[in-house]
Amino acid sequence: MSISVDGRTYTKMNLGCGNKFFPDYLNVSYWEQLSSGTIYKDPNGETGALLLNHDLSKGIPAADNSLDIVYHSHFL
Repeated sequence: MSISVDGRTYTKMNLGCGNKFFPDYLNVSYWEQLSSGTIYKDPNGETGALLLNHDLSKGIPAADNSLDIVYHSHFL
């Protein structure tokens, strides 16, 4: 499963991004005050990035071999 938003398929993910969003990546983090499983556009109002609100303790929201790049920093 890759994720498509507005006709664009994302094959790069930034996992456990917190509040550091990369444009061109689907940024994945879990914020309790937001709806789980929802994609939010431009969460910080600066980069045009997307945030998928997802609890990564439930797994990475992508099928095997569907991503080209997985970035994570300070996330285990």
